[in-house]
Amino acid sequence: MKHFNSGFIPKFILLCVFAVFIKANGSHMMGADMQYKCLGNGMYKITAKLYRDCRGIPLNGPTFGVFAGNNGGNSCGNYSLIFNRISIRDVTPICDSLSAPCNPQNTTSKEGVEEHIYEAIVNFKTTPLSNFWNNSSCCNVTFYVGQCCRNGAITTGPAGNDFYTTCLINLCSLDSTQCNSSPSLTNIPIIFHCCNTPYRYNIGALDSAENDSLSYKLVGGIGSLPNASVTYTNPFSFDHPLSVYCPGGGITCTPNPNATIPEGFFLDSANGDMVFTPVKCDEVGIIVVEITEWRNVSGTWKMLGKNRRDIQVLFKDCGNNMPPQISGQKTHRMCEGDSICFDILAIDRNDTSSTSGDTVTLDWNNGIPGASFTIKNPQSKDKEARFCWVAPIGSSRANAYTFTAHTVDRNCPIKSESYVGFKIYVDQCNTGTNKLSGKTAIRIYPMPVSSGNFIQLQPEYSGKYEILSISGQIIYHGRAEITKGIWVPSEVKSGIYSIQMESGPRFKIVVD
Repeated sequence: MKHFNSGFIPKFILLCVFAVFIKANGSHMMGADMQYKCLGNGMYKITAKLYRDCRGIPLNGPTFGVFAGNNGGNSCGNYSLIFNRISIRDVTPICDSLSAPCNPQNTTSKEGVEEHIYEAIVNFKTTPLSNFWNNSSCCNVTFYVGQCCRNGAITTGPAGNDFYTTCLINLCSLDSTQCNSSPSLTNIPIIFHCCNTPYRYNIGALDSAENDSLSYKLVGGIGSLPNASVTYTNPFSFDHPLSVYCPGGGITCTPNPNATIPEGFFLDSANGDMVFTPVKCDEVGIIVVEITEWRNVSGTWKMLGKNRRDIQVLFKDCGNNMPPQISGQKTHRMCEGDSICFDILAIDRNDTSSTSGDTVTLDWNNGIPGASFTIKNPQSKDKEARFCWVAPIGSSRANAYTFTAHTVDRNCPIKSESYVGFKIYVDQCNTGTNKLSGKTAIRIYPMPVSSGNFIQLQPEYSGKYEILSISGQIIYHGRAEITKGIWVPSEVKSGIYSIQMESGPRFKIVVD
């Protein structure tokens, strides 16, 4: 797509860019999310990020509070809290050559989006939160932010509804000496997007403090406390929040995110990837994603907490500009102590018949400490990054390590962007020495093994197995013979592999 020359952009263009953006009214609330960080000794820092429509009234005086009960209820009471605003920034996704539209800050100005960050320090050992501490009737402590009202431009039902969003701590999953922090949401929301083009987004939730497991689901926006849903207009609902492409019509088809034109509304419950194709160029709706945090305690998975992002999205016709796409294997497996490297490509095409696209950027959310993410050729129009990581000894765990890659094109006046999540599973592998697998010591030999030979196991094993590359790709699969062991075929070349056994154990092998 052709670029505008920044020297010839009319001053009134920002008045036209998002004509569908807002009705002429004073509503301004576009969304919010909350998170908490444990500071120790019963103290937590609660952070709320609120997103404001800059054409609406200033954002002042949102309501903050806390309530507790079981199952997310408020039977233990509801108390007001004081939060302080610590920053305001313009997060409008316009191209770099245009001026930020939300200027001056927190005033009724041009079409755009502001992020307002509020914080508070709370102490569970002082009133009022001490009422919830060590109280089995008050397990779920919920912090909330409220504001009137949702944007009047919403077309899917909740226009004008009261707005609330929350984060929850499950105190009964922790003893009085334990500390837990919620996942942080590292990626700025894509609040507006081009219609008839794939929408690919990931919240970028990271639990870098305790490395707990996360799951994702769509939920309803909260219209009143403790958790009453906003009103949706038929055929919309919390799990079908927008008009999306379905081959047979309607909006409720089975999702297929890998189709040439993504079908239905897809949310990956394991890593948070969201994919759909919006088909109405004047639609404004809300998407609410809830993230649940889990921890395996003595063989039982316990829910530690929840937080959510409730965000308004809107769409407009951007002509033939297509958002850039990220390609690369999304799931990998490796052994602790080993290294892994793989490439991630971000490429932009205007349409299916063109080979010329907008210049793109590619970055990541630093989701895995100690890993590197290096752009191979910063001068190229499309970008390719090399991700590399050495998994430390002792880093094996059941849940994956995750990060998100992010690409943005240079289209004017509206930039287009995509996020994609990547998962790396780290296993505790055996290279031939005796090692406990569950409660059984298993020995594999000989090691290294030559291709075209069997690997013996003690005790003997009979069952299915897979040989996987260091990046997690299945190279060979078969069934072990109890007297001969596991066959390593001649097509398996020299290198380091892992064997996944049907019964659960996973071992590292060396093929010479």
